[in-house]
Amino acid sequence: MKNEDFIKSSKVTYIKVVGTLHGYVVATPNESSQYSGFIEVPYSYEEFTRFNENQRKAICQAELSKAGLCVKIKICDIDAFFEEQSE
Repeated sequence: MKNEDFIKSSKVTYIKVVGTLHGYVVATPNESSQYSGFIEVPYSYEEFTRFNENQRKAICQAELSKAGLCVKIKICDIDAFFEEQSE
């Protein structure tokens, strides 16, 4: 599916979130205290882009909290899902 088609038809958006773990989640010495991953938010791409940066971070933080993760969000990248990954 092309990016444009997905953006128009999807009722959710996948956001790349990067931040540090806080709260009850405690990393062991062999684990990173950094969180980096994609989450799903209940807004279309078009709706989510209308929010300002603080609102986007708050929405992402709320979604992570529902999953039991306390993350102080540094980056909330709405376009990372559509970028090509080089490995």
